[in-house]
This record gives sequence, C-alpha cells and structure tokens, in this order.
Amino acid sequence: MKRLSTLVLTCGLLLCPFAVAQPPASPASGAKAAPTSATSERWYVLTMQGQRAGYLKSVETTAGDRVTSSSDMHLEIKRGAIAIKVQMQTEFVETTGGKPVSMSSNQVLGAMATKSVTTFSDEAMVTTTTVGNQTTTKTSPVPEGAWLTPAAGERYVKSELAKGAKEITLKTIDPTVGEGLITVTRRVVESDGTVEVFGKTVPAVKWESTVDKYPGVKQSEYVAPSGDVLKSVTNLGGIVLEQLAADKDLAMSKLDAPELLESTTVKPDRPLTNPRHLSKATYRVSVENEDMPDLPTVAGQRFTRESPTSGTVQQDATGTEPVAPADLAGVRAKHLEASSTLKSDDPEIVALVKKASVDGLKSAEATEKLRGFVHSFIRTKDMSVGFATASEVARTRTGDCTEHAVLLAAMLRANGIASRCASGLVYVEQFGNQKGIFGYHMWTQALVEQQGGTWAWVNVDATLPQGVAYDAAHILLSVSGLGEGEMQNFLVTTAPLIGRLKIGVVHAE
Repeated sequence: MKRLSTLVLTCGLLLCPFAVAQPPASPASGAKAAPTSATSERWYVLTMQGQRAGYLKSVETTAGDRVTSSSDMHLEIKRGAIAIKVQMQTEFVETTGGKPVSMSSNQVLGAMATKSVTTFSDEAMVTTTTVGNQTTTKTSPVPEGAWLTPAAGERYVKSELAKGAKEITLKTIDPTVGEGLITVTRRVVESDGTVEVFGKTVPAVKWESTVDKYPGVKQSEYVAPSGDVLKSVTNLGGIVLEQLAADKDLAMSKLDAPELLESTTVKPDRPLTNPRHLSKATYRVSVENEDMPDLPTVAGQRFTRESPTSGTVQQDATGTEPVAPADLAGVRAKHLEASSTLKSDDPEIVALVKKASVDGLKSAEATEKLRGFVHSFIRTKDMSVGFATASEVARTRTGDCTEHAVLLAAMLRANGIASRCASGLVYVEQFGNQKGIFGYHMWTQALVEQQGGTWAWVNVDATLPQGVAYDAAHILLSVSGLGEGEMQNFLVTTAPLIGRLKIGVVHAE
C-alpha cells in the first residue's frame, strides 16, 4: 500500500513517502505473480495545515520479470517568509516473485542532493551513498526473517483486505530509512465507510497505521475497495499532513506553501530575563489530552515525571553526563565514525579543522575553539536551507541551527573528539513578529575530558555568540550520533510534540 511516512525535522521538514508491506510468513506468502507487462500511475495532492503544499506521484511498472515501484514527491513550505523546497524520489526494483534487486532514494533538502543506491545479492546488500562529490560504500547482511518487497507486499495487503482482514502486520525495507526492516501495523476501524475526495463521496475502508520506527506517530488511511489509498491523514499535534488522490493536473496545480516555523513556536507562561546568560532553570512541560513521552536526562538536563501528561525539566548550563570508564571505548568509537551527514573524513572538513588551529589543545579547549570557529565560519545565517550535511555546509557557509550543529559535530570528530547532535527548543527574545518564545532548535554535544581524567558529554551551541557555549534556556528532546539511517529515529520524539507542548517557567537564574 502506498503511504506517506512523515517526520518533521527540528529546523526543516523531511517527508518520506514509500510503499510498505509484508506478511508474517515466507516472502512468497499471499503474493501472486504480477503480470508480465503493466503500468499503474497514481497522483496525490499533499496539504499541510489545510493548505496545498505539494504533490506525490506513485508508479508501479512491470516489464518482463522485473517490477519497479517508484515515487516522486515535491513539497514546499515556508519558514517565516522564506520558502523551502523539498524533493524526494525513491525506487525499488524486484522480481515478479518478490526477490529484491535494488533500491534507491534521492533527497534534496539543501543545495546538494543526497543519493543512496543499494543492490541486493543472496548474501548481502551493498549501499553507496553520495552527497555532492563525496561517496561512501557499505556492505550489510540482507535482513533475516520473513519480509516482502513493496510490490509483492501491496498484492498481499490487497488480498488480505479482500478477505475482510481486520488487522495486517507487514515488514519491508524503506529506501529512505536504509538497512533494516520496518514493521507496519494496520487496524481496520471502519469497514463500510465513505470518504470525500475533492467533492466526491466514495466508498472506503478506514484503518489506522503505525510504524515501529516512529512510535507515537499514527496515520489514518481511507482505502478504496480495490486497495488503493484515497486519502491519508497524519496528525503530529500541531502539524496535520494530508495526502489526497487526484489527477495529474490537479496534483501539480499552483499551491500556497504553508508557514510552519512561526506557527509551531511555544510561548511560555512568563518571559525569561537575559536568556543567553541563564545558568540554571526549571521548566514544567506538558501536553494536553495525550501522554507525553519521557524527555532525556542527559548532559545537564534532568527530567522528572509529574503525571502522564506532564513533567519538570531542570537545566544546568554547565552540567555534564559522565561516561563510565568501561563504556568509554565503545562510546568513542560509535561517535567518531564518519557518516553521510557527519562526513568527518571529508578533506574540506579536515582542512577547516586545521584552519581552526586546535593542535595541542585539550579536548575542552579544542571544543570551545571549534564552536567559535563554526559560529564565525557560517556567514549566511538564514533559514533558506532545509537540512544540509556537514560537507555541504563546509562548502556553502550557509544555514541555520541544523547546519551549525552538524558542521561542529563533524569538525569535532575530525579532531578526534566524539560528538553527537541534540534536538530540542531554545528561548529567543525576538523571532519575526513574535517575542519571548521557545523555537525548535538543534545544537551539538561533545565528549570531553574532565578534571581527574574522567570523560563526560557537554553541550555546545555554535549559534550562540563568542563566550557563550550554552545556556539554560534550552530544553532537550532527543540526541543522536547521526549515523547512517538515524535521522528519522533522532527526530521521531520531537515531531509528535510540535504544536502540542506547553512550557511553564518554574525557576530561572
């Protein structure tokens, strides 16, 4: 079944449309062979906050013994007055018997595209990822167990729907996620309903879908008796995304891009004074009507639950998160690896570290010097980039919080300092026409040596001015090393809170 997995990046938007499916038996279970020659093309309008935001084209082509499932998504949003265009193309090639051949994804969130191509053999899957002119290759084992490729899985879902199944559990590989299986569960909530799609009322089965990779994110789908998706609605609290079946002309007609940044800020119950020099603070965080996930207790932040819908966050600007000596080698190894997002072995990034003149400095001193270097190096500080890799930022010198965070993380790794990125909120006294608000934000954490020879994670924010590495006007929601395929997992805890989170200031000093 064609679906739209939705994740909102902290300072940009990433949409991942793809067909997912798989039964809990052998790969051939329930999947009849496809015809030897056929093409199916479907178009969808994408709306956000009730406004036209883009389109999705989905095509399945059979030629000989090969079936190709592809999608082409174009999305446009506004961050304040600045329009951001996001493009995503995916393709999965399989045999008519459901054996994987290859898959690919091409994402454009910044000035350079990120392309990933995976080829399958009986023993392994080889993935080549290209960002600009930088290419990496990784070999992984083919996932074990029962799973289906997209076209075979779609046939299985349709056959189960025709049998009157009330719940279907599926597994597949998603090109936008990378290696590893995702599990999709669909539960029918209305078997004989209808749905209105652009003025027409048509029969539909309504079900709710969940994906194990994205806990807390639910999607409602309205499916025709044939099994084709007519409409899907993904509610992320303050952001609602709809996918509506349409013809080509309607899908590609003129749109009015929705504004998503100012509309998702959080105004606390009282303002903070001198936030950039705030050393300690306590906030009460809550959501209405639904359970709030636990927030991290890491690197200067302590979360204490009060009720299913609320808790307190204590922030210490100079707080640390010690790493046990027995775990140090493994933590360092994981957070020193180069990845597509943090390509620390990129010659351009290595050259920037040399330019920053940090040779001979201890880890804490080098971290602060690199933070200041990144702050000055990024000349164009605006929101015109959706989400750029560190390699791209090193060449364009352009971006907002996400670009500062990933470039600093990559430069730290290039200098031998383990790093990861943090997603959350930061208080600003003025943003656009708004005053005294928390906005969604990203910064960096570094693993540095402490007095006495121990090691601990510390917060460093390259968007802050010289001499202010971090302040207690931050609230952390998620951390990640941003390895291959980790971006979606990194931000999945952030997306459901957007537009729903309420913040009260208990104490600030």
